[in-house]
Amino acid sequence: MLSSSDPILDSPEEITVHVEHKLQEALLQEEMIDFLNFLRPNLRNFNLSIKAKQVERTVVNRLYTNKEKYEYLIEKNPKLEEMRKRFNLDVNS
Repeated sequence: MLSSSDPILDSPEEITVHVEHKLQEALLQEEMIDFLNFLRPNLRNFNLSIKAKQVERTVVNRLYTNKEKYEYLIEKNPKLEEMRKRFNLDVNS
């Protein structure tokens, strides 16, 4: 869970962890005591607390076909289409 997003240090005593749904938040709460018992002595900060903040999951659109990849590249650089036409290239290979 912590590898999906980096924790945010709000203050020297407070860390915010972004979670995507209630299950992740429940898992964090289950492990919170052990995690804080590890962190507090090692960081020498016994006022340390961790809070969970629910955030919306960002959807990553996967590009699978050559046409999808090409359209994505054209969005980034429209000159690519001009170059394809000039050199009479085919996208479907």
